[in-house]
Amino acid sequence: MPETGYRLNFSPPPGAFTHEFCGSNAVPGAQCPNCEKPLLKLASFSASDSALILDPARFATLPLLYCWTCALPYGEFQYKIHPDGSVGILKYLENYDGAFGPDGPYDGYTGEFRAIAFNLERQSDEEQRLLRLRFEGTEDDLPGELADPRHQVGGFPMIYNPQSDVCSQCGAEMPTFATIADCALGNGDAKDPEDSFVDNSGVQTVFSFCRNCSVVSAYHSCD
Repeated sequence: MPETGYRLNFSPPPGAFTHEFCGSNAVPGAQCPNCEKPLLKLASFSASDSALILDPARFATLPLLYCWTCALPYGEFQYKIHPDGSVGILKYLENYDGAFGPDGPYDGYTGEFRAIAFNLERQSDEEQRLLRLRFEGTEDDLPGELADPRHQVGGFPMIYNPQSDVCSQCGAEMPTFATIADCALGNGDAKDPEDSFVDNSGVQTVFSFCRNCSVVSAYHSCD
């Protein structure tokens, strides 16, 4: 992933290259292996956006997938994107005593969130400088909203408890591709539980990506 960081802008200007946040999951093969229902689609990126430096010849769309109604978030979760756009699940955890279960993380959880178009908005040079310093361990405190979880692609996102992901196909360490915060409405904080993924503003879902193998790995972090 390029060092340039991008915010997700949910008010894209006319003519902007847009992607989709949330919405229904119709990706072939993207069924939760535990719940036997479509995985939650947090975002879907077009590989044709030059900002992402992806290869559209390998696949047209890169979906970010997860599940909050089983043991999947408590172990390694990886899936491969095939050239035809389908995905194949590679690794997941089958059982975990503390999993939320079919009712989800809060009362009234449906696991369905409306689709919102967004474009990638480049972070300022100062934002990227500060985030990089924190990533490198030379800056502990970040000012204002930089210190809070947020939706970001590329660059050096603020992650409370970062971990390394290794591709199950080639064994290489996978760089972070994107972080998705808890608000399902776009930017900001969710005011009601149903406008969030887990009703916890400190939770973020972190996605890594192996470009050589087209493999996505996901885990969640919390403050």
